[in-house]
Amino acid sequence: MTPLLALETMAELLLIMAAVHDLRRFLISNKICLALAILFIPYALLAWPATTSGWHILTGLAVLVGGVGLFAAGWIGGGDVKLLAAATLWLGPEHLSELLLLTASVGGIVALATLAATRNPRAPIPYGVAISAAALLCLMSS
Repeated sequence: MTPLLALETMAELLLIMAAVHDLRRFLISNKICLALAILFIPYALLAWPATTSGWHILTGLAVLVGGVGLFAAGWIGGGDVKLLAAATLWLGPEHLSELLLLTASVGGIVALATLAATRNPRAPIPYGVAISAAALLCLMSS
């Protein structure tokens, strides 16, 4: 296994861990988000020139800033913001629209499944499942 493939596999495992953690506890571990972000550093150093890595980092920061605004408005959880920003590091500007569209689409399915399972329209929705699934689909297609 090449170093890049090993790093990608670890990132995918972290995304799965985030989804499972959110599904079980309605919480996304800061450690998982931080590990995903830190793991991006060696990957970026091996995979791309500095300019490409820079665009990935700027895109991740933009998503983080926008997500903080959504969190402040009460529209999204803090763990969701951190997970989405960390996933964006890996996918960069070239896959951002795909990531956001897939996250929204899978999120709708997760919300409907939660509603069907609980019959409670105010039940918490494990949106980390949607973010992780969308990021995994994007990573596999890139």
